[in-house]
Amino acid sequence: MYRPFCGRCLILINILLHVIPLFLFLQPRSFVVLKTEFDQGGDPPIWRIDGNSLLQKYMPFKEPDGTTLYKSTSVYSGWSINSKDSYYPAPVVFKRQQRNDVIIQFERSQVKT
Repeated sequence: MYRPFCGRCLILINILLHVIPLFLFLQPRSFVVLKTEFDQGGDPPIWRIDGNSLLQKYMPFKEPDGTTLYKSTSVYSGWSINSKDSYYPAPVVFKRQQRNDVIIQFERSQVKT
């Protein structure tokens, strides 16, 4: 027999569906993109959460075949959990990793706005 969820259960389910993905997206080493830059189109810089208080910048470049990839830079910016609403999670695929040189591909079509 089917039993509907109680009100408290629905609240808990709603919290789990919204808080857990946000928690996972905010983990160190996750990638984010600034909403204002993403919404302008083009190839916005991507940021990697580095620890609890820094973002590392990844800049776009074009491959000879026209594919846009992103290269790690030595540029950092401050990061706070309070600024999370200014960013979208940025799905990426790692292409190359050598010492301090990291190349990724930004999966722009998979960004959930």
